[in-house]
Amino acid sequence: MLRHKSTFSFFLSFVSFIFFLFPLSIAEAKEVFVLPEVNVEYPAWEKSLELKGFPDQDADLSKPEFNNLTTVSEVLDSLPGISVVIPGGPGAVVSPKLGGIVGNKVLVIKDGVPINDPFTGSPDIGSFDANSFEKVEVYKGNHASNWGNNGMGGVINLKSSIPRKGKLKFNTDGIGGYGYSLESGFKIGKGQFGFRKNHFFTPGWSAAASDRGHTERDSFESENFSLFVKSTLSDDIRLDLKGSWNTSLTELDGFSVLTGLPVDSKTFRQKRLEGDLSVGITIPQENGDWTLSHGFDHITYTGIDESNPFNEYGLESSKQFQKIGRSFVGEEFSANLEFNRQETAAQNHGNYFRREIVNSFLAFYSRELSKDFVLRLSGRVDDGNNAEMVNSGNCSLLYHKNKMEIETSFDSGFRLPSFNERFYPNYGDPDLKSEYANTFSLKISYPLCSSTKLYARITNTSFRDLIGTVTTTDPAYTWGIKAANLGRTKVKSHSLGIEELKLGRFKLGGAVEIIDEAVVKSSGNQPVGIISRLANLDVEGEAGEFNWKVCSRWWGESWADDVNSKNTEAGSQVDLKVYRHYKNIIASAEVKNILDNDKERMLGYSRPGKRFRLSLEVLF
Repeated sequence: MLRHKSTFSFFLSFVSFIFFLFPLSIAEAKEVFVLPEVNVEYPAWEKSLELKGFPDQDADLSKPEFNNLTTVSEVLDSLPGISVVIPGGPGAVVSPKLGGIVGNKVLVIKDGVPINDPFTGSPDIGSFDANSFEKVEVYKGNHASNWGNNGMGGVINLKSSIPRKGKLKFNTDGIGGYGYSLESGFKIGKGQFGFRKNHFFTPGWSAAASDRGHTERDSFESENFSLFVKSTLSDDIRLDLKGSWNTSLTELDGFSVLTGLPVDSKTFRQKRLEGDLSVGITIPQENGDWTLSHGFDHITYTGIDESNPFNEYGLESSKQFQKIGRSFVGEEFSANLEFNRQETAAQNHGNYFRREIVNSFLAFYSRELSKDFVLRLSGRVDDGNNAEMVNSGNCSLLYHKNKMEIETSFDSGFRLPSFNERFYPNYGDPDLKSEYANTFSLKISYPLCSSTKLYARITNTSFRDLIGTVTTTDPAYTWGIKAANLGRTKVKSHSLGIEELKLGRFKLGGAVEIIDEAVVKSSGNQPVGIISRLANLDVEGEAGEFNWKVCSRWWGESWADDVNSKNTEAGSQVDLKVYRHYKNIIASAEVKNILDNDKERMLGYSRPGKRFRLSLEVLF
């Protein structure tokens, strides 16, 4: 039986461990030690991730242009080629879309630990405070198999680094909400310590579409506290340790029993409690490193509805993740061997309880074939106590000459069925097979100058044993529907972009991504919620002592079912950001959604219209 107290107990254990290390660091305070910069950017448990390929794009959240963003979902929604599905207001479950693929086919990694929800398989990042992380990396399918389960459509890697100096930040969201973040770091001997405290509250808006007469606002409040330790032990052994405690309260909308669309609900709310702990040890060798890591994450969800007890629920899940890795580095090659073990215990109170273990082995090899060609190969085997053995792998060839880079990649990924798909009463099927995806991608990039890069990309993903819902007359499925393996489908996307093009005093960046509609329609079944096209154009410059940036986005209609009916209209959004960096102070202002376009971004759900947001950041 899982207990609410176990999360807090682990957090107290983490705090006790810090105070145990503290006197050891004081004893060595006379020694002068400077930690290498790479240790600050890449914690020990993430070091081997550098060998798994390079991200297609990333966001440095310490830049002023991200100061007004309150959640990770807003950060992702501002990046080129990415959209997010938000079925509700602030704090609601959020799923990112990469290359037309959404939900449980996209994997989210937080500080080296996979965090997708075991009940649905989808990444739930709706309550993640943007101030909790320093970097967001996006991998769009071409190296998905290296990351394992759920990564078949892409990977989002969230990194929180140890604070190196003090920072106090205040921000507003333009609809009556506010937040603050306080962080600081210090060194004692060979130890480096840091903490971060975040708080955010907003009265929210009516997530149920306002054009259908809904006006009730859905509030959201979150608290986050994180502690960090980085130290060098005997013989240059490096220790990285992080623990955090998160809590949030979200008001949610209900659903109409007639239309299935969201409607205002003043009594439906969800409480979330989460505690996590990550420990990483790096042991340097002459030709590489040994890495050992352990991650623990415990989450409880409690859904409460005083007016309708049918909506009430209780969910608990605990994850433990261990990894042993060995990297090898030579003059012309690099390699990595990695063994992972993930244990998940999850309980949907009153419905089912499951405990599962998945062991995996990953081998990665990269070699310079010549001065122009680099070959990358990887293979992975995953074996669970309640699932079949799964094999996946990647083969990539990179050509670079005269500033041009051409990368062709073939990837084979998978997704294990989620707990709800297998065990939820009257719906799940314990005999479900895993989903599989084969992805071929071709990317060409060319730097026009030192900071400008033009790129084009084609990605073709073929799914088999796609998991969806079918109707049934089996009396065991009293709802008349059940989870099933549907068969095959394809998603093909084309993207073109340019980064940091300088035109006089202005700098431009943009991208466009188009989903091949003919491929989607002709392939039968399909992943739900595909956006037909997505584009953005950003222009930034200076006006005296101020920097400004205009961010514009366009999105097309989306398909929702097997007959390709379009259920969400096309839309657009334009934002204006102005900020100034003066000594140790950064002040930012933003007009969000200048065109006041609050059309639905998902069936039955809307987002707020025009609003004005402010932030003030003080470094000390």
